[in-house]
Amino acid sequence: MPKRKGDTSVDTPTKAKISRDYQRRGGEDTRGAASATAREFKLNPSSGPNLVKKYDKEIRDAEANRRYKGKESSFTVELGNEIDEVFVAEDTAIYREAASKLEMPKSTPHRYATRPI
Repeated sequence: MPKRKGDTSVDTPTKAKISRDYQRRGGEDTRGAASATAREFKLNPSSGPNLVKKYDKEIRDAEANRRYKGKESSFTVELGNEIDEVFVAEDTAIYREAASKLEMPKSTPHRYATRPI
């Protein structure tokens, strides 16, 4: 979700405190628990209760510290072997040449060489 203007990032320990306070006040079962928690942590009165519920869900679902939940890597062992073969065949090959021979973005061979996949 893109960051909206005026949003402030909240660190995971603070989200955990907010979630604990919200659950202590009764959570979803108690009317006004989110508003009371938002007031306690000095969140915006109009959007605070929704943020409290969002942070509580993130903490309970263990998603609070995940910055990016993008798609899974499509990188395979076979693709790695193909990249290796290009560089073994030509000692002076560069990433751009390998990418054009394998018809893939030039960032893919570079990522393969520089990051653990």
